[in-house]
Amino acid sequence: MKRPGLTCSPDDRSRSGPRADCALDQYDPKADFVPVAGIMTIPMMLIVKSDFPAKSVAEFVELAKKRPFSFGSGNTSTRGAAELFRYREGIEMQHVLYRAPAIIIERV
Repeated sequence: MKRPGLTCSPDDRSRSGPRADCALDQYDPKADFVPVAGIMTIPMMLIVKSDFPAKSVAEFVELAKKRPFSFGSGNTSTRGAAELFRYREGIEMQHVLYRAPAIIIERV
């Protein structure tokens, strides 16, 4: 059943997902939806243990190019930010999924 009318969704996929009552098979996400505007910016931080050898982002990238790191995420926002950072800087990092972001800080 196609829903009538206009539909909009502020969506970053961190708190929403396909619901059972949505007929997603009726839509082609690339053809039927377009982003209109960014409405929010979420600040992200790169955190490491205090005894980590890199003390700046440049030092972190230099070190990561010499030896791959792993990174933890507890939601799609942090995962997306880390993957974008990895891609832009040309470094390899292995993703480790956690149930929630707070657990990552506890384990770093």
